Amino acid sequence: MLYFICVWIGLLLGCGIIGLALLHRSQVKVIERRGDRIILALWLGVIALSNTLLLLSLITPLTPLTGLGVILGLSAVSLLSTPTRVELNRIRATLSPALVLRLLLLALPIAALTTGQVTWFDTGLYHYQSIQYLARFGTVPGTALVLSNLGFTSSWFALAAPLNAAVLETRVSAVTNGFAVLLAAIHLWISLGHCINRRAFLSDWFALAFWGLLLCLGLGLQSLSKIFVSPSPDVPCILLTGVTTWLILICSAPAVRSPRQPIRGEPSILALLLAAGAMTLKLVAFPLLLITGLFYLIRHRYNFYAILKGSLATGLLLSPLLLASLMTSGCPLFPSALFCVDLPWSLDQATIQDVSNSTHNPTTWNDWGPTEQPSWFEALQQWFSSNPSRQFLPISIGLSLGCAAIIIALRFLSRRSPGEGQIWVTAVGLSGMAFLLLMSPFFRFLVPYILISPALLLAVVLRQKWDKHFPQPRPRDSLRSQLLSGFKLTLPLALVMLVVSINLAGSNQRLILPPPLRSVPALQQQVNGIIYFSPQQNLCWATELPCAGMISSDVYLRQPEHGIGGGFIRARVPL
Repeated sequence: MLYFICVWIGLLLGCGIIGLALLHRSQVKVIERRGDRIILALWLGVIALSNTLLLLSLITPLTPLTGLGVILGLSAVSLLSTPTRVELNRIRATLSPALVLRLLLLALPIAALTTGQVTWFDTGLYHYQSIQYLARFGTVPGTALVLSNLGFTSSWFALAAPLNAAVLETRVSAVTNGFAVLLAAIHLWISLGHCINRRAFLSDWFALAFWGLLLCLGLGLQSLSKIFVSPSPDVPCILLTGVTTWLILICSAPAVRSPRQPIRGEPSILALLLAAGAMTLKLVAFPLLLITGLFYLIRHRYNFYAILKGSLATGLLLSPLLLASLMTSGCPLFPSALFCVDLPWSLDQATIQDVSNSTHNPTTWNDWGPTEQPSWFEALQQWFSSNPSRQFLPISIGLSLGCAAIIIALRFLSRRSPGEGQIWVTAVGLSGMAFLLLMSPFFRFLVPYILISPALLLAVVLRQKWDKHFPQPRPRDSLRSQLLSGFKLTLPLALVMLVVSINLAGSNQRLILPPPLRSVPALQQQVNGIIYFSPQQNLCWATELPCAGMISSDVYLRQPEHGIGGGFIRARVPL
């Protein structure tokens, strides 16, 4: 727990400084509330830091010294900005010792919950391996030849790599997801403060509803709660989807979208950056990027310079992911076969198709007879009914569609029709559900898109009820008063979570570090001079690199003198 909290403090400081500089660089001044700016700065800093590390992994291992150098270097450059230093001084003036203590109390239950035993399947399969390759060697060419799942590239693994030093003995793989949950808790805290002080916008109520519904799902569904105690990029992708849609609502507020407002101060560029950042975490964020890109394009349809700036910023942000994916698998959008390049370490088309089918084609997910050719709908129906836990998914999708229908109906039938932002946010949810139902209908991928419409409808209802009973705002509106007000409600919940986690999970035994990843028996094997370890059930967990069920006989070391750090290649002709 202590290690997690120390790392989180460092990341809060570093990412906050970097993100504030990006805020000022974007010249967005219409978002004036300090709490909103802090949330945006933290997430922008996380995106900038993780993608900078992923880019550096192309040329160097992501050791702890490398990670420290990057965050210090980016922070130093950010502090060269005078507006950034001025805003930091203003924020520092609001941080009393009591407020810092309360923030630590908020972090304690999150640390207690996320320092449990990591049991998520994908962590044992390839997550921790990906982190270890980045930490020891950087991005290694052809790792997908060893294990196809290693072709799944994520900037989240790059952020985790410097924090998972070998001396920590596989104990801290969940530290980054704990930090992401902490950011969500801070966002919830700030939004509560706005609501209690009766100065909340629709975006605050949406954040409150979205994080509240996600918390209920996380506590109620074991399959989802396991993901939070892991290094899975699913977690930050879920959270960034919520943050991006929250920002779209802010962008569409009348106070922000004013005819007098200069176009350069328009904040939709930040929503585009957040969506692109989510895409670098996991490709399932494509619908989010698509709708946010359309949102940005339509708002700037008469400004070629703004469109060019947004396109260049998006391309620049996505480039580390595309380059790293080319290095690991030969496909920039792996597991998609789009834009694959014929490189010495590229996967063959049959393997790419098999991996693609395992995630994108429901007709391959069941054991059909040789003469059976099910339709997509029949295959999906069989997949849903084959497991009772999957039957929750169509029910939740139906509820989400119902909420979306109500929001859209209000747009055309009610005199107090929803604003532009509500339609765009609803479009994100609908497009995400449609895309993933066609491509990869796993609940953890669909969660943020399913929650968007119910959270938005709940936010509309809560705002109307609250404004009716409490029409006048409170006189105090400082950041400190908002945070203290929000903390009055979050502290009891945090203390309950802490007590429960200590009693049930034994966090008193992991006060400094969490337990290590499980060790599994592995058989040492060799093929073409590659010594590797083959574990039981193909789950590597803490097994030494390289780890795989079986390496194909046509795979060789790319640079034998450098070992596995030099990468792998596939023989095209018999040697």
